[in-house]
Amino acid sequence: VGDGPLDEIEAKLLRAALLLHKKSGLSIAMHTGDAAAANSEFEILSSEGVRASAMIWVHAQNASHEERETLAKKGVWISLDGVNEKGLAQYKEMIGKMKESGLLSHLLISQDDGWMVEEKNGAIQLETYKNGNITPYNSILDLLLPQLLRSGFTQKEIDQLVIENPIKAYAIQE
Repeated sequence: VGDGPLDEIEAKLLRAALLLHKKSGLSIAMHTGDAAAANSEFEILSSEGVRASAMIWVHAQNASHEERETLAKKGVWISLDGVNEKGLAQYKEMIGKMKESGLLSHLLISQDDGWMVEEKNGAIQLETYKNGNITPYNSILDLLLPQLLRSGFTQKEIDQLVIENPIKAYAIQE
């Protein structure tokens, strides 16, 4: 969805995803523009009686820590996506703030790497490996995690981020 509260089509798509969730128990990963959109998604989710843990707020890095913290405390999964070589310091800071807030148990990280869609001269083009990673698919394992360890994260916390949390976030809910 885009920025701001969901429009009619976005809300309808979310309600369709909620119907599927209720039948399957699958999590709902929502590509979301900003915190206003994420809050709107959460309101619809709650009004339909779906647990907050079914929601994964994809691209939560586009919001403030306080906005991420608010939804994480309600049980929403917070996904920081687009981890890349150019932005390592920012991601390390965001992850550190989640740790300080006691919310590592609601955090996911993703490279969201490999390609992006760009518009050039009115034409849509697929651009590979143009979103900040010189060597694709290595920024988390080879760069970010070692920096987190050097800055005081424990191996147990790292394992929570890259093993335990994804297992829990994408587990089928009953």
